[in-house]
Amino acid sequence: MNIFPNHQRRINALAEILVATRQAKRLTTKQLVTRLGKPEVFVLDYESGKYRLDLPELVDIADAIGIDMVELINLYQQRA
Repeated sequence: MNIFPNHQRRINALAEILVATRQAKRLTTKQLVTRLGKPEVFVLDYESGKYRLDLPELVDIADAIGIDMVELINLYQQRA
């Protein structure tokens, strides 16, 4: 029994926002990987919704792509 039936949909919504924001800032995946100091598979997995980010990771990603956390949360609330 899934006690969080909307969980994957919400993970996917966040991933879509992060991808769209990265692309709007004209950052490639490789550039983001360099900024984060993480393996490329990390970015690919969270951007595809395969990996659920914790808060410190999300803050680091937001900083790396240049979006304020409040703005990111507002975008998320509009979609999720």
